[in-house]
Amino acid sequence: MYQFDNYIIENATIVLPDKVVTHGNIWINFGVIKEISISYISGNIPRYQANEEFLLPGFIDLHSDAIEKEIDPRPNTNFPYDMSLIEMDKKLAANGITTIFHGVAFAESDFIYRSNQNALDLTYSIKQAKQLLNVRTYVHCRFEITNLKAVDTIENLLNEQNINLLSFMDHTPGQGQYKDVTSWVVESPMAGRGQISLPNADEFNRLLQQRTMVQDEVAEKVDHLVQVCHQNNVIMASHDDDQMERIEWLSKNQISIAEFPMNMDTIQKAKEMNIFTCIGAPNVFRGKSRNGNLSGREAIKNGYGDILCSDYAPSTLLYSVFFLQENQILSLVDAVKMVTLNPAKAVGLNDTIGSIEIGKNADFVLINTEQSIPRIHKTFVRGKEIFSTCIK
Repeated sequence: MYQFDNYIIENATIVLPDKVVTHGNIWINFGVIKEISISYISGNIPRYQANEEFLLPGFIDLHSDAIEKEIDPRPNTNFPYDMSLIEMDKKLAANGITTIFHGVAFAESDFIYRSNQNALDLTYSIKQAKQLLNVRTYVHCRFEITNLKAVDTIENLLNEQNINLLSFMDHTPGQGQYKDVTSWVVESPMAGRGQISLPNADEFNRLLQQRTMVQDEVAEKVDHLVQVCHQNNVIMASHDDDQMERIEWLSKNQISIAEFPMNMDTIQKAKEMNIFTCIGAPNVFRGKSRNGNLSGREAIKNGYGDILCSDYAPSTLLYSVFFLQENQILSLVDAVKMVTLNPAKAVGLNDTIGSIEIGKNADFVLINTEQSIPRIHKTFVRGKEIFSTCIK
Protein backbone atom coordinates (compact mmCIF):
# COMPACT_ATOMS: atom_id res chain seq x y z
CA MET A 1 0.00 0.00 0.00
CA TYR A 2 1.31 3.42 -0.98
CA GLN A 3 0.35 5.50 2.06
CA PHE A 4 2.79 8.43 2.17
CA ASP A 5 1.24 11.82 2.89
CA ASN A 6 3.71 13.48 0.54
CA TYR A 7 4.85 11.73 -2.64
CA ILE A 8 5.31 12.01 -6.40
CA ILE A 9 4.04 9.75 -9.16
CA GLU A 10 6.49 9.89 -12.08
CA ASN A 11 6.35 8.99 -15.77
CA ALA A 12 2.58 8.68 -16.08
CA THR A 13 0.33 9.26 -19.09
CA ILE A 14 -1.93 11.81 -17.42
CA VAL A 15 -5.42 12.56 -18.74
CA LEU A 16 -6.06 16.22 -17.94
CA PRO A 17 -9.33 18.10 -18.59
CA ASP A 18 -8.10 19.37 -21.97
CA LYS A 19 -5.28 17.07 -23.08
CA VAL A 20 -3.26 13.92 -22.49
CA VAL A 21 0.26 14.46 -21.13
CA THR A 22 2.88 11.76 -21.62
CA HIS A 23 5.80 11.27 -19.22
CA GLY A 24 4.00 13.45 -16.70
CA ASN A 25 4.72 13.83 -13.02
CA ILE A 26 2.25 14.63 -10.26
CA TRP A 27 2.98 15.72 -6.70
CA ILE A 28 0.45 14.73 -4.01
CA ASN A 29 0.63 16.50 -0.67
CA PHE A 30 -1.71 15.41 2.14
CA GLY A 31 -4.38 14.17 -0.24
CA VAL A 32 -4.33 17.17 -2.57
CA ILE A 33 -2.68 17.63 -5.97
CA LYS A 34 0.13 20.15 -5.44
CA GLU A 35 1.89 20.13 -8.81
CA ILE A 36 1.58 18.63 -12.31
CA SER A 37 4.61 18.80 -14.57
CA ILE A 38 6.34 17.21 -17.54
CA SER A 39 9.64 18.22 -15.92
CA TYR A 40 11.36 16.59 -12.98
CA ILE A 41 9.92 17.69 -9.66
CA SER A 42 12.85 18.17 -7.31
CA GLY A 43 12.98 17.47 -3.61
CA ASN A 44 13.67 14.65 -1.19
CA ILE A 45 10.20 13.16 -1.67
CA PRO A 46 9.12 9.49 -2.01
CA ARG A 47 8.44 8.58 -5.64
CA TYR A 48 6.39 5.97 -7.48
CA GLN A 49 7.25 5.02 -11.08
CA ALA A 50 4.11 4.73 -13.20
CA ASN A 51 5.96 3.30 -16.22
CA GLU A 52 3.78 5.29 -18.66
CA GLU A 53 0.52 3.82 -17.35
CA PHE A 54 -2.56 5.99 -17.76
CA LEU A 55 -3.40 8.19 -14.81
CA LEU A 56 -7.11 9.11 -14.89
CA PRO A 57 -9.28 10.96 -12.40
CA GLY A 58 -11.22 8.60 -10.16
CA PHE A 59 -14.54 7.49 -11.62
CA ILE A 60 -17.74 9.07 -10.27
CA ASP A 61 -20.79 6.82 -10.51
CA LEU A 62 -24.11 8.61 -10.03
CA HIS A 63 -26.40 5.63 -10.61
CA SER A 64 -25.53 2.15 -9.39
CA ASP A 65 -27.83 -0.57 -8.13
CA ALA A 66 -24.96 -2.97 -7.54
CA ILE A 67 -25.35 -2.78 -3.77
CA GLU A 68 -28.73 -4.50 -4.14
CA LYS A 69 -27.10 -7.58 -5.64
CA GLU A 70 -24.49 -7.53 -2.89
CA ILE A 71 -27.26 -7.57 -0.28
CA ASP A 72 -29.63 -9.87 -2.15
CA PRO A 73 -27.63 -12.03 -4.58
CA ARG A 74 -30.40 -14.63 -4.89
CA PRO A 75 -34.09 -14.73 -3.96
CA ASN A 76 -34.56 -15.08 -0.22
CA THR A 77 -30.80 -14.93 0.37
CA ASN A 78 -29.95 -11.70 2.19
CA PHE A 79 -26.72 -10.48 3.76
CA PRO A 80 -26.32 -7.76 6.42
CA TYR A 81 -26.11 -4.21 5.13
CA ASP A 82 -22.84 -3.33 6.88
CA MET A 83 -21.07 -6.39 5.51
CA SER A 84 -22.49 -5.78 2.03
CA LEU A 85 -21.38 -2.13 1.99
CA ILE A 86 -17.84 -3.05 3.00
CA GLU A 87 -17.61 -5.79 0.38
CA MET A 88 -19.10 -3.51 -2.28
CA ASP A 89 -16.56 -0.84 -1.32
CA LYS A 90 -13.75 -3.24 -2.27
CA LYS A 91 -15.32 -4.02 -5.63
CA LEU A 92 -15.88 -0.36 -6.45
CA ALA A 93 -12.24 0.48 -5.72
CA ALA A 94 -11.13 -2.44 -7.90
CA ASN A 95 -13.16 -0.95 -10.74
CA GLY A 96 -11.66 2.52 -10.39
CA ILE A 97 -14.74 4.07 -8.79
CA THR A 98 -13.70 6.60 -6.15
CA THR A 99 -17.09 8.26 -5.65
CA ILE A 100 -20.32 6.27 -5.55
CA PHE A 101 -23.96 7.27 -5.33
CA HIS A 102 -25.59 4.07 -4.12
CA GLY A 103 -29.06 3.65 -5.54
CA VAL A 104 -31.52 3.22 -2.67
CA ALA A 105 -34.91 2.52 -4.21
CA PHE A 106 -38.24 3.23 -2.56
CA ALA A 107 -40.33 1.09 -4.92
CA GLU A 108 -42.40 -1.07 -2.64
CA SER A 109 -45.08 -2.13 -5.11
CA ASP A 110 -42.50 -3.42 -7.60
CA PHE A 111 -39.73 -5.15 -5.72
CA ILE A 112 -39.75 -6.98 -2.42
CA TYR A 113 -36.11 -6.10 -1.81
CA ARG A 114 -36.93 -2.42 -2.54
CA SER A 115 -39.47 -2.12 0.24
CA ASN A 116 -39.76 1.19 2.05
CA GLN A 117 -38.39 -0.30 5.25
CA ASN A 118 -35.42 -1.90 3.50
CA ALA A 119 -34.65 1.36 1.71
CA LEU A 120 -34.82 3.32 4.96
CA ASP A 121 -32.59 0.81 6.75
CA LEU A 122 -30.05 0.88 3.91
CA THR A 123 -29.96 4.69 3.91
CA TYR A 124 -29.11 4.77 7.61
CA SER A 125 -26.65 1.91 7.19
CA ILE A 126 -24.76 3.89 4.55
CA LYS A 127 -24.55 6.84 6.93
CA GLN A 128 -23.23 4.65 9.73
CA ALA A 129 -20.75 2.77 7.53
CA LYS A 130 -19.12 5.81 5.90
CA GLN A 131 -16.25 5.91 8.37
CA LEU A 132 -15.36 2.32 7.39
CA LEU A 133 -15.50 2.85 3.63
CA ASN A 134 -12.62 3.91 1.41
CA VAL A 135 -14.69 5.07 -1.56
CA ARG A 136 -16.42 8.44 -1.17
CA THR A 137 -20.03 7.35 -0.61
CA TYR A 138 -23.36 9.12 -1.12
CA VAL A 139 -27.05 8.17 -1.22
CA HIS A 140 -29.04 8.34 -4.46
CA CYS A 141 -32.67 8.05 -3.37
CA ARG A 142 -34.74 6.53 -6.18
CA PHE A 143 -38.41 7.32 -5.65
CA GLU A 144 -41.06 5.37 -7.53
CA ILE A 145 -43.67 8.11 -7.84
CA THR A 146 -46.65 5.78 -7.36
CA ASN A 147 -45.23 4.63 -4.01
CA LEU A 148 -47.04 7.34 -2.06
CA LYS A 149 -46.43 5.62 1.28
CA ALA A 150 -42.76 6.59 0.96
CA VAL A 151 -43.28 10.35 0.62
CA ASP A 152 -43.17 11.24 4.33
CA THR A 153 -40.13 9.03 4.90
CA ILE A 154 -38.24 10.58 2.01
CA GLU A 155 -39.15 14.08 3.17
CA ASN A 156 -37.73 13.30 6.61
CA LEU A 157 -34.53 11.92 5.08
CA LEU A 158 -34.16 15.05 2.95
CA ASN A 159 -34.61 17.30 5.96
CA GLU A 160 -32.06 15.21 7.87
CA GLN A 161 -29.55 15.71 5.02
CA ASN A 162 -29.37 11.94 4.47
CA ILE A 163 -30.09 12.10 0.73
CA ASN A 164 -27.58 13.52 -1.75
CA LEU A 165 -29.41 12.92 -5.03
CA LEU A 166 -33.09 12.18 -5.60
CA SER A 167 -34.52 10.72 -8.81
CA PHE A 168 -38.14 10.33 -9.83
CA MET A 169 -39.03 6.99 -11.40
CA ASP A 170 -42.21 5.79 -13.05
CA HIS A 171 -42.22 2.18 -14.17
CA THR A 172 -45.96 2.06 -14.83
CA PRO A 173 -46.59 0.08 -18.05
CA GLY A 174 -47.55 2.11 -21.10
CA GLN A 175 -44.71 4.62 -21.01
CA GLY A 176 -41.05 4.91 -20.10
CA GLN A 177 -39.12 1.67 -19.86
CA TYR A 178 -42.13 -0.61 -20.25
CA LYS A 179 -44.23 0.32 -23.25
CA ASP A 180 -46.90 -2.27 -22.53
CA VAL A 181 -48.02 -4.68 -19.85
CA THR A 182 -46.43 -7.66 -21.61
CA SER A 183 -42.95 -6.14 -21.49
CA TRP A 184 -43.50 -5.24 -17.84
CA VAL A 185 -44.38 -8.83 -17.01
CA VAL A 186 -41.50 -10.36 -18.95
CA GLU A 187 -38.76 -7.80 -18.21
CA SER A 188 -39.57 -6.80 -14.64
CA PRO A 189 -36.60 -7.43 -12.33
CA MET A 190 -39.15 -8.70 -9.82
CA ALA A 191 -40.09 -11.51 -12.17
CA GLY A 192 -36.48 -12.17 -13.05
CA ARG A 193 -35.56 -12.62 -9.40
CA GLY A 194 -38.34 -15.14 -8.93
CA GLN A 195 -40.29 -12.96 -6.52
CA ILE A 196 -43.38 -13.62 -8.60
CA SER A 197 -43.61 -16.92 -10.40
CA LEU A 198 -44.49 -16.58 -14.05
CA PRO A 199 -47.10 -16.77 -15.34
CA ASN A 200 -49.04 -15.11 -12.53
CA ALA A 201 -51.32 -12.63 -14.23
CA ASP A 202 -53.47 -12.08 -11.15
CA GLU A 203 -50.57 -10.77 -9.11
CA PHE A 204 -49.31 -8.51 -11.88
CA ASN A 205 -52.83 -7.21 -12.48
CA ARG A 206 -53.14 -6.41 -8.80
CA LEU A 207 -49.88 -4.45 -8.85
CA LEU A 208 -50.88 -2.65 -12.02
CA GLN A 209 -54.23 -1.69 -10.51
CA GLN A 210 -52.46 -0.34 -7.41
CA ARG A 211 -50.45 1.99 -9.62
CA THR A 212 -53.28 3.31 -11.71
CA MET A 213 -55.48 4.01 -8.68
CA VAL A 214 -53.06 6.59 -7.22
CA GLN A 215 -52.34 8.56 -10.39
CA ASP A 216 -54.46 11.54 -9.27
CA GLU A 217 -52.34 11.98 -6.14
CA VAL A 218 -48.96 11.48 -7.77
CA ALA A 219 -48.46 14.95 -9.29
CA GLU A 220 -49.18 16.70 -6.01
CA LYS A 221 -46.74 14.51 -4.06
CA VAL A 222 -44.01 14.85 -6.68
CA ASP A 223 -44.36 18.63 -6.68
CA HIS A 224 -44.09 18.59 -2.90
CA LEU A 225 -40.86 16.57 -2.92
CA VAL A 226 -39.45 18.84 -5.62
CA GLN A 227 -39.92 21.78 -3.26
CA VAL A 228 -38.40 19.91 -0.32
CA CYS A 229 -35.35 19.12 -2.47
CA HIS A 230 -34.95 22.76 -3.40
CA GLN A 231 -35.22 23.77 0.25
CA ASN A 232 -32.42 21.34 1.13
CA ASN A 233 -30.27 22.03 -1.97
CA VAL A 234 -30.54 18.41 -3.13
CA ILE A 235 -29.89 17.75 -6.81
CA MET A 236 -32.74 15.99 -8.63
CA ALA A 237 -32.94 13.63 -11.60
CA SER A 238 -35.68 12.03 -13.66
CA HIS A 239 -35.58 8.43 -14.83
CA ASP A 240 -36.40 6.90 -18.25
CA ASP A 241 -37.88 10.03 -19.84
CA ASP A 242 -39.59 9.23 -23.13
CA GLN A 243 -41.30 12.48 -24.16
CA MET A 244 -40.01 15.96 -24.91
CA GLU A 245 -42.77 17.40 -22.72
CA ARG A 246 -41.23 15.55 -19.82
CA ILE A 247 -37.90 17.31 -20.42
CA GLU A 248 -39.69 20.64 -20.43
CA TRP A 249 -41.16 19.71 -17.04
CA LEU A 250 -37.66 18.97 -15.75
CA SER A 251 -36.42 22.35 -16.88
CA LYS A 252 -39.40 24.14 -15.36
CA ASN A 253 -38.77 22.48 -12.00
CA GLN A 254 -34.97 22.88 -12.09
CA ILE A 255 -34.41 19.13 -12.24
CA SER A 256 -30.98 19.05 -13.78
CA ILE A 257 -30.34 15.39 -14.68
CA ALA A 258 -32.17 13.07 -17.10
CA GLU A 259 -31.25 9.44 -16.49
CA PHE A 260 -31.35 7.09 -19.47
CA PRO A 261 -33.56 9.03 -21.94
CA MET A 262 -35.54 6.52 -23.96
CA ASN A 263 -35.17 7.92 -27.47
CA MET A 264 -33.10 10.29 -29.59
CA ASP A 265 -35.71 13.07 -29.55
CA THR A 266 -35.76 13.15 -25.77
CA ILE A 267 -32.00 13.18 -25.30
CA GLN A 268 -31.69 15.87 -27.97
CA LYS A 269 -34.28 17.99 -26.15
CA ALA A 270 -32.39 17.57 -22.88
CA LYS A 271 -29.21 18.84 -24.50
CA GLU A 272 -31.04 21.85 -25.92
CA MET A 273 -32.32 22.69 -22.43
CA ASN A 274 -28.89 22.22 -20.77
CA ILE A 275 -29.97 19.20 -18.75
CA PHE A 276 -27.28 16.63 -17.99
CA THR A 277 -28.06 13.24 -19.52
CA CYS A 278 -26.91 9.90 -18.16
CA ILE A 279 -26.32 6.85 -20.33
CA GLY A 280 -25.77 3.34 -19.05
CA ALA A 281 -22.22 2.10 -19.52
CA PRO A 282 -23.49 -1.48 -20.05
CA ASN A 283 -25.63 -0.13 -22.88
CA VAL A 284 -22.61 1.58 -24.49
CA PHE A 285 -20.29 -1.37 -24.09
CA ARG A 286 -22.82 -3.92 -25.36
CA GLY A 287 -24.07 -1.59 -28.10
CA LYS A 288 -27.72 -1.83 -27.16
CA SER A 289 -30.31 -1.41 -24.44
CA ARG A 290 -31.56 -4.49 -22.62
CA ASN A 291 -35.13 -3.44 -23.40
CA GLY A 292 -34.53 -2.30 -26.97
CA ASN A 293 -34.62 1.40 -26.12
CA LEU A 294 -32.12 4.08 -27.12
CA SER A 295 -28.63 2.78 -27.92
CA GLY A 296 -26.18 4.74 -25.80
CA ARG A 297 -23.48 4.16 -28.37
CA GLU A 298 -25.61 5.70 -31.13
CA ALA A 299 -26.57 8.62 -28.90
CA ILE A 300 -22.92 9.44 -28.25
CA LYS A 301 -22.07 9.10 -31.94
CA ASN A 302 -24.73 11.73 -32.59
CA GLY A 303 -23.25 14.10 -30.04
CA TYR A 304 -25.57 13.40 -27.10
CA GLY A 305 -24.98 12.13 -23.58
CA ASP A 306 -22.90 13.69 -20.82
CA ILE A 307 -22.46 11.02 -18.17
CA LEU A 308 -21.86 7.27 -18.09
CA CYS A 309 -23.33 5.36 -15.14
CA SER A 310 -22.56 1.77 -14.25
CA ASP A 311 -26.28 1.07 -13.66
CA TYR A 312 -25.85 -2.54 -12.52
CA ALA A 313 -22.29 -3.37 -13.65
CA PRO A 314 -19.43 -1.30 -12.10
CA SER A 315 -16.80 -2.89 -14.35
CA THR A 316 -18.34 -1.36 -17.49
CA LEU A 317 -17.24 2.22 -16.73
CA LEU A 318 -13.60 1.45 -17.48
CA TYR A 319 -14.31 -0.68 -20.55
CA SER A 320 -16.78 1.82 -22.00
CA VAL A 321 -14.30 4.69 -21.74
CA PHE A 322 -11.62 2.85 -23.67
CA PHE A 323 -14.15 1.39 -26.11
CA LEU A 324 -15.29 4.89 -27.04
CA GLN A 325 -11.69 6.00 -27.52
CA GLU A 326 -10.45 2.94 -29.39
CA ASN A 327 -13.39 3.04 -31.80
CA GLN A 328 -12.86 6.76 -32.40
CA ILE A 329 -16.30 7.68 -31.13
CA LEU A 330 -14.78 10.11 -28.63
CA SER A 331 -11.31 11.33 -27.81
CA LEU A 332 -9.89 9.82 -24.63
CA VAL A 333 -10.21 13.20 -22.92
CA ASP A 334 -13.93 13.44 -23.73
CA ALA A 335 -14.62 9.79 -22.90
CA VAL A 336 -12.92 10.17 -19.51
CA LYS A 337 -15.00 13.27 -18.76
CA MET A 338 -18.16 11.16 -19.01
CA VAL A 339 -17.13 9.24 -15.88
CA THR A 340 -15.29 12.00 -14.03
CA LEU A 341 -15.70 15.74 -14.60
CA ASN A 342 -19.19 15.69 -16.10
CA PRO A 343 -20.82 13.73 -13.24
CA ALA A 344 -18.92 15.90 -10.77
CA LYS A 345 -20.43 19.00 -12.38
CA ALA A 346 -23.90 17.47 -12.41
CA VAL A 347 -23.91 17.07 -8.62
CA GLY A 348 -21.86 20.15 -7.76
CA LEU A 349 -18.66 18.39 -6.69
CA ASN A 350 -16.38 19.64 -9.47
CA ASP A 351 -14.58 22.15 -7.23
CA THR A 352 -12.87 19.30 -5.38
CA ILE A 353 -13.04 16.16 -7.56
CA GLY A 354 -13.62 15.05 -11.15
CA SER A 355 -10.36 16.09 -12.80
CA ILE A 356 -6.62 16.07 -12.26
CA GLU A 357 -5.94 19.69 -11.45
CA ILE A 358 -3.82 21.50 -8.88
CA GLY A 359 -5.74 22.04 -5.65
CA LYS A 360 -8.20 19.20 -6.17
CA ASN A 361 -8.39 16.00 -4.17
CA ALA A 362 -5.99 13.31 -5.32
CA ASP A 363 -8.64 10.85 -6.52
CA PHE A 364 -7.22 8.94 -9.44
CA VAL A 365 -6.74 5.58 -11.11
CA LEU A 366 -3.63 4.05 -12.66
CA ILE A 367 -4.56 1.93 -15.67
CA ASN A 368 -2.40 -0.55 -17.52
CA THR A 369 -3.16 -1.14 -21.23
CA GLU A 370 -0.13 -3.21 -22.23
CA GLN A 371 -2.19 -6.22 -23.35
CA SER A 372 -4.73 -4.07 -25.24
CA ILE A 373 -7.20 -4.62 -22.41
CA PRO A 374 -7.48 -1.81 -19.84
CA ARG A 375 -6.85 -3.04 -16.31
CA ILE A 376 -7.01 -1.13 -13.05
CA HIS A 377 -3.57 -1.21 -11.44
CA LYS A 378 -4.09 1.17 -8.52
CA THR A 379 -6.90 3.32 -7.17
CA PHE A 380 -6.39 6.34 -4.91
CA VAL A 381 -8.82 8.43 -2.86
CA ARG A 382 -7.48 11.65 -1.33
CA GLY A 383 -4.01 10.40 -2.15
CA LYS A 384 -4.47 7.16 -0.22
CA GLU A 385 -4.03 3.95 -2.18
CA ILE A 386 -7.23 1.95 -1.63
CA PHE A 387 -6.69 -0.76 -4.24
CA SER A 388 -3.69 -2.38 -5.90
CA THR A 389 -3.18 -5.48 -7.99
CA CYS A 390 -0.25 -7.21 -9.66
CA ILE A 391 -0.05 -6.66 -13.42
CA LYS A 392 1.54 -9.58 -15.26
